[in-house]
Amino acid sequence: MSPATESQDALASAVSAVNYRVMSSFAAKQFSELASCYTNEAQVLVARMEPILGRASIAGVFTYMRKHIHTLELATSNVEGEGDTAIEHGLYVHRSVDGEVIDRGKYLVAWKRIQDQWLIHRDMIVSDTPSLGAER
Repeated sequence: MSPATESQDALASAVSAVNYRVMSSFAAKQFSELASCYTNEAQVLVARMEPILGRASIAGVFTYMRKHIHTLELATSNVEGEGDTAIEHGLYVHRSVDGEVIDRGKYLVAWKRIQDQWLIHRDMIVSDTPSLGAER
């Protein structure tokens, strides 16, 4: 295995571990823990909304989401990086308490390594569910 491949494998493992923390924290309603997976200057970008800025606001959004969504599932399609930055794209699914799919879509995340810890810096979410947000 080349050093570059090994480095990409380590990056993929690190991203997977943080994504697992996000999903577990969401399920356990530990929104401060979930927000700690983001940088202090993080932004969550969602269609038809102003950017959600910083850990406290991000925790608040996930607290609100959890009232309507029971599970958050993330599946990385690809992650690649160089130095202290990385880009991940993948698919997400939100389910109700009875397991019904409420929403599904794609995401794009910009990661930053800060003091040897990979954190989410920009998180863009695009729903594939036509009815979500279509009406005003």
